[in-house]
Amino acid sequence: MKFYWKVVLILFAVGLQILAFSSFNWYWPSFIFAVPLFIFLDKECRLVYLLIGFFIYRILAGLGIVYFIFDPLMFIASALIFLGLPLSFYFINKINKELAFASLLIFWPFFDYLEAYYTALPNFVMVVGNALGQSPFLGLASFGGLTALTVFAIFINLLIFFGFFYKKFNKKRLIFSVIILAVILLLSWWISNFLLNKNKNEYFSRQDTKKVALISDDGYLDNIFKRKNFDLFQLRRDIDLVVNNLSNDLSGKEFDIAILPEAMIDIDFDNSVDQEAFSKFKIANNGILISEYRKLAINIGKYLIANITSIQGGKKYNTLLFFDKNGEIVDIFNKKFLTISGEYWPFGDWRPFYFDSGLKQISKSNPQIAERYKGYAVFNRNNNFSRGETKSVKIGDLVFAPAICLEIHYPGEIKRRVEMQSSAILNTSSNMWLYTNLDHYLHLANNLRRILSIWLKAPIIVNGRKEPPALITSDGEIISSNFKTVNKNYNVFIVEINYNQ
Repeated sequence: MKFYWKVVLILFAVGLQILAFSSFNWYWPSFIFAVPLFIFLDKECRLVYLLIGFFIYRILAGLGIVYFIFDPLMFIASALIFLGLPLSFYFINKINKELAFASLLIFWPFFDYLEAYYTALPNFVMVVGNALGQSPFLGLASFGGLTALTVFAIFINLLIFFGFFYKKFNKKRLIFSVIILAVILLLSWWISNFLLNKNKNEYFSRQDTKKVALISDDGYLDNIFKRKNFDLFQLRRDIDLVVNNLSNDLSGKEFDIAILPEAMIDIDFDNSVDQEAFSKFKIANNGILISEYRKLAINIGKYLIANITSIQGGKKYNTLLFFDKNGEIVDIFNKKFLTISGEYWPFGDWRPFYFDSGLKQISKSNPQIAERYKGYAVFNRNNNFSRGETKSVKIGDLVFAPAICLEIHYPGEIKRRVEMQSSAILNTSSNMWLYTNLDHYLHLANNLRRILSIWLKAPIIVNGRKEPPALITSDGEIISSNFKTVNKNYNVFIVEINYNQ
């Protein structure tokens, strides 16, 4: 095969995969995108060219799918991990070509997972199965979540490859493959619908319910609380104003638990101490904010979940506080999977040169966003956070599997938290780190959440900054609203969760 045809095959695979992950929900290219790559594997015998081809494919696919995160080092590291796929294929092919192609059913999901997990930022939204998050085959996630959908997509690609492109043209093999393909797709569609209906019936048969008030906003409070030059009296006054507005908005509404977004009031310079928070959980800062949240819980007479930056034993944590109706802190949750560059940076004062040049460019077009970035750990080592631990949290008679922001992108970890007798997954987040392309990111993230809810048979409640408040039921249905209303920079959206005590 001539060189330019190899280039065409790789670029064609990249284009199809990008289409499969687009916001248009054209999931069907996920069933054919790998066929050009399989042809490339079939025709190319030299290992170095296989590695170069797949490296280019993975770099370009990453740039096209998660283009809202432009980090050359991250894309290169991801592509290098995925090179285990052509490397494995090459050596198995030395034994038997058919066996080598069959092994892709194992090796593709395996290296997809490795790449997603060990890349600097979690990359599970780019795993092949995530493209099926809104497809008629979504119910197949019941068999194993993202991995099951990935295996299914690669299997269909292999079937098309063997039926249409493997060895010489064979009419009988082609007809047989088309029939088998049609039968498998129809049967899979029927099984998917059956499993989705089963999940739905099981979910709505749960006897107990709780109404949850989800608060999301557009980050407007940064205009107030990112100022560093006001005293604690002014800080208390400004927080009090926000809390009173929320209290008035929540009063009279029927709900059981109110959940504030991650970092709604984002401050880390208040060193005052709340005695209860310190005596119970060794939290030695943000006393003013904690006392104001306690007041909110008391005023509305409901359970309250709020997020702060806490200092515990001299270490910084991204922390959820769980208040009861009397304003008592009954438990906390510290984020375990931190976001590189924003919450931790393991390389000291070194950082890639394009971080500084990129910050300068953003400063020209959006100084407010640039100021937020300057506070990230990559620019200030004192802003490194510490890791929490895996746990679930009980509030009232409802047990949550908490996931702060990008933690929802780690399916294995979420599974462990759900297995701790959790009734629902709580994902509160902040998308303030996204400079552009918010809608595309939300499309990919919601696909992943759908898959998780079906796989784990657990509803997911979502809220945050620049994050539409939503309930995702265990059949993958999303009930959502906007993250702000016409007259306000925030929204209060009430959903009802079904669960069993």
